[in-house]
Order: sequence, then structure tokens, then C-alpha cells
Amino acid sequence: MTSRTNGREALSLLKAEPSRFDLAATDVTMPDTTGVDLARQMPAIRPGMPIVMSTGHSHLIDADAASAAGIKTFVMKPVTEGEIARTIRRVPDG
Repeated sequence: MTSRTNGREALSLLKAEPSRFDLAATDVTMPDTTGVDLARQMPAIRPGMPIVMSTGHSHLIDADAASAAGIKTFVMKPVTEGEIARTIRRVPDG
């Protein structure tokens, strides 16, 4: 697992090594860019890579808007480690 706390760093890493990543997990709110903006840029770099997005701010985005941005799975916080692990495991399997 690789993590970054800001969207620009995550996008730079993905651009540098796109084949290194099979899935992206992001939050709606983070420094430098939103998770939605990040998710919209990722398919041009790594087509077909599933994106899981989480948020605790339901007024900022909903499942329909997430889907329109290319986000495969959308989860509302709080989530437990087990819940996020199960969500991530389900995504590549469809």
C-alpha cells in the first residue's frame, strides 16, 4: 500500500508509475485538490483503475455524483477498518 496526504502528490506518483497501482482510495476532502477532481484525472493516466471514495460530508457529494466522476465505490464515514477492507476487496472483483 502506498499513501499520500495530498492529491497533487498522489497524481504525480500515479503519473510516474501508473502500472504500480491497481486501485485508488481517496477522500472527498484533502489538501490541494478534491478527491473528485483527483478521480476525474486518474482514468487518463490509468484507464480502468477502480477508485474508492469516502467522505464524512454527505452534502459535498453523493453516490450519483461520485459515479459520474468515475468513482467505482462510494462509502460514507465513519467506516471501520474491516468495512473499508471489505469494500476494497469487492471492487476489483466487480
